[in-house]
Amino acid sequence: MLDTAAGTFSPDLERSPRTWLIEPGTTRIIVGIFFLMVASFVLSAALMRQLNEARDWVFHTREIQSKIDEITWDTLALQNGLRGYILTGNDAQLALRDKARAELLPDLADLAELMGENASYQREVDNLRRLAQERLERVDTIVEVRRREGMEAARTLAETDNDANLTAAIAQLRGEEEQVLHDHLSSERRNSQFVFGALILSVTAASSLIFITAFLMNRTLALRDAILGEQKALLAQKDLMMREVDHRVRNSLTLIYTLLTLHRRQAADNDTLAVHLDDAAHRVLTVAKIHERLYKSETPDRVEIGQYVRELCCELVASLAKGDAALVHVEATPVAVAGEIAILLGLIVTELVTNALKYGGVSTAAPIEVSLERTEAGLSIIVADHGQGLSPDFTPEASQGLGMQVVLMLVRQLGGDLSVDRAWSGARFVVVIPMPGLIS
Repeated sequence: MLDTAAGTFSPDLERSPRTWLIEPGTTRIIVGIFFLMVASFVLSAALMRQLNEARDWVFHTREIQSKIDEITWDTLALQNGLRGYILTGNDAQLALRDKARAELLPDLADLAELMGENASYQREVDNLRRLAQERLERVDTIVEVRRREGMEAARTLAETDNDANLTAAIAQLRGEEEQVLHDHLSSERRNSQFVFGALILSVTAASSLIFITAFLMNRTLALRDAILGEQKALLAQKDLMMREVDHRVRNSLTLIYTLLTLHRRQAADNDTLAVHLDDAAHRVLTVAKIHERLYKSETPDRVEIGQYVRELCCELVASLAKGDAALVHVEATPVAVAGEIAILLGLIVTELVTNALKYGGVSTAAPIEVSLERTEAGLSIIVADHGQGLSPDFTPEASQGLGMQVVLMLVRQLGGDLSVDRAWSGARFVVVIPMPGLIS
């Protein structure tokens, strides 16, 4: 019945998580928006890089224009200093010329460095440097004429001097740089527009993705809550079903135990039959007690084996020895095990305690000692009495008694080990069950 109930219950739980899956169409939309967002960000990054390069070019072009302005001012200062010296012959005017002369050639060198490795620009700068050098030589000639021959001779020579070529070269270079600046500013404006558009697209895609993801998460959470509610209801139904099954099994086993007890009373004149009926009744009682604990437990699939062993030993003493609970001393560590494991452990304890009650010379001064504890090897169950002990040649495997054969079969079924402590004065059986798969 338990297997049938579990079989009808588990498929529903296995099918329900399938509703958590996102529809393929929605998945494609999310993936598409995600890639669109990534592409937009990549495009924005590329455009930003180009925008930075354009800005660098603008700054570079402005530096070149600034240097051209300095060369223009140097040329004008040179011309003005020359004219002032021709008219006045004052050496202060020569100082103005000398300053312009000292700055003109270094400014041209700086301009050549700013132009970089562009061959066309370098040719223009070299031509400008040549014209400037020729201009400086002519100025020096006019100054020497002014000193030797006077103002009129210097004015006549100056009138024949023409610096139009130098001025035209400077103007041409300035015009080219202004065109470069204009081109880069236009490129910067276009890239700025593209970057702005790509960022808007990225933000729109990211917002759409966030909105769709939030919507799907809310829907998934709602589905999850519904599924969890359904599973909780199914688990509650299973719990109720299991409790009902345990209750009915307990009642049925109790009825069987009562019938066996009645038959044992009727067979009082047949000792062998009475013993067998007693043994059968106690085995049935052991299983019934397990189902009673499962029915009353808050966790219907687990049993606290320590308390169960205490109650079971008290029942056996009351039934077989007609004595008090002091005939059995139980030390048990709280250990939770599965219900079907608890039944097997209970049967093992029942057989060993029953054997000790029959043959161990039990009294309140020499009670049966039952121990249940966790060890490194697993779960250890020890049942010992203070009777005459076992024969030297006794082994559980060679025993012909039904009870010992049952114990040995149950221990092997649990993958454990059954041994006899020969150093003990009475009979002492040690059962060790491996922990994996035992403790739930």
